[in-house]
Amino acid sequence: MRTKRPDFPCVLLSRDGSLVSKAICWFTDGRASHARLYFPPLEGVWESQAPKGVQFNRFTDFSNVEIYGVLQGVDWNEVLNFCLDQRNKGYDWLGDFRFITRTSEDLDHKTVTRWNCSGLVFAALKAGGCDLVSRVPFWKVSPEGLRRSPLLLGPIFL
Repeated sequence: MRTKRPDFPCVLLSRDGSLVSKAICWFTDGRASHARLYFPPLEGVWESQAPKGVQFNRFTDFSNVEIYGVLQGVDWNEVLNFCLDQRNKGYDWLGDFRFITRTSEDLDHKTVTRWNCSGLVFAALKAGGCDLVSRVPFWKVSPEGLRRSPLLLGPIFL
């Protein structure tokens, strides 16, 4: 069980026991169903979580998350600015449904009004200069897709 928190900005991946979490893991052939961006000076995460959508939340329990560092240079101020601009946008239930149905939608991250967790993490890091999964639109990226990116290092055990 991990109790120490990272002292660097990073991606946190996790899953829980809910039916939606299990479905996301099953249909994306993965072990993660939720993604967050952790900012140590703020002791919290930016995430999009049902039903509230994009929020900043205090985060101190690292016992059930995988920690991933970003290998490519990232302008974390730009990542934070992107997240601030997305604050209070709704949760993208259809984004989760697309993992199951494998349907597509042509979206531009600059005009999005709702986010799922992995889409937010992917688009925020891209805004900061790190394209985790090149040639893949944000709405197709699952938490497992993030985990498999060659630009993420982890899981890191502290």
